[in-house]
Formats: sequence, C-alpha cells, structure tokens
Amino acid sequence: MNISAQIPQRNQWLAPGAPTRELTPQNLAQSDYVSLSLESPGAEDALLAAGMALAQGKPTVLSAPERSHLPWFLREADASYPSQVTITQGKQPLQVQARPEPIQTDKKFDTFIGCLMSGLSKEQYAEGHTHLQQINESLGGDNYCEGLAVKSSDSFGTPKESLVVDLEAVKGSDRCVFYQYDNSSRPSGMWVELGAALAWGKECTLLTPDLNGVPPAVREGMPGLKVIQYGSHDQLFEKA
Repeated sequence: MNISAQIPQRNQWLAPGAPTRELTPQNLAQSDYVSLSLESPGAEDALLAAGMALAQGKPTVLSAPERSHLPWFLREADASYPSQVTITQGKQPLQVQARPEPIQTDKKFDTFIGCLMSGLSKEQYAEGHTHLQQINESLGGDNYCEGLAVKSSDSFGTPKESLVVDLEAVKGSDRCVFYQYDNSSRPSGMWVELGAALAWGKECTLLTPDLNGVPPAVREGMPGLKVIQYGSHDQLFEKA
C-alpha cells in the first residue's frame, strides 16, 4: 500500500478518508491512514488516535522533531510494527509503503489495568504502585498490569517491547481500567492503550482526579468510556 501522507499541525491528528473530524473508532475505521504530529505533547487527542490506528491496522505516521519528543511508549513504534508505523522528523508530505498486519494475541485476562504515573517522584510512584495493588485486589480475577510488575519509575523495559506486550494484553482482556495518579497533562502511553481499547470495543473505565489532565475528547465524553472523577486519593476507593 503506497500512501502520500500529510503531516498535521503540532500535536494534532489527521485521518484522510474519514467522513468527519470526530475522534471515534468508527470514524477512523473509514480512513485511509492516520497521521500524527507530536512535539513535546501533553495529554493529546493524537495519542488516542494513535492507539485506535494501531488497533485497527491503519498505516500510521508519527512526526516529531526528534524521537525524544514522542511519548516513551511510541519512540520505537516503527520497530514494534515495522509494516504499519513510520516515524519522520519532517513536516512535508512523504511517501509511505505500509502493509499493516492485525495485532494477534493468545493472552487472556479478565482486566487490563493501565496507569498514568510518568513524571512522578519515587515517593509518588511508590504511592501509585500501592493504589494499583488495591485496584487489582478490588477487581479480583486474572488481571494484567505492567505498573505492578515495574517496581520503580526507572526500571521499565524498552519502548519496542512494552508497546507490543501492552497492546496484546489490552486485546486479550475482557475489560480495561485506567488509573491516573494526578491531574497533570502528560504524554502517557496510557492514552494510546485507551485508544486501542476503545477501538477493540472493550468496556473501559478511567479513574482520574478530575478532567484537567485528560485529552479534550475524553473531557467532552467518548462513547464506550466511563469516567470516574475520584477527587483525592483518600476518596479513590470510595468511588472506584
């Protein structure tokens, strides 16, 4: 599949061929490809669009001045999915050859637990880790949560590996719960996971202190996503 891909404005997304600009899996499913511009982003709709595109097998173009501008989770996405993802530093249209292959998995989980805890101090990360343990225990069943396996903020694996493992776990789960430690607008891979989960039709719940640090599309309301604003950490398990 040969594509002449356009590059959108900073921290925006394009889905040529989609009938509207609405950020929904149904809309992106009709697009020819998805193109994203990510330059020191925060919590952007473009990250949700990236997850939807990866889940739907759409040719995906990521543009950034340098790979370091991309969220850690996406910095090696072209190595994770070489037949689907192209990473470019330019802003000009480019020719892309893409032969996406559907993401396959033989994993089975009751719940995928995603978390946004990037940029936290070690003390905050440790507190967030405790919250994830409590969320996991309250859900019961056989769940997947990378945040529980990673004991500290500096002991993650590689972006290439994490993207593949986590998206396969999302696809193999019956439902997904996403936990946001605070209301800072951060470019977390969690938003990519959420986009993928919505594209695969998963039952999704987001636990967030408030709506200040979420992508605009989430703030406006997304079909298939239940948002619980828990307020303070003391109230987290009263509302979850």
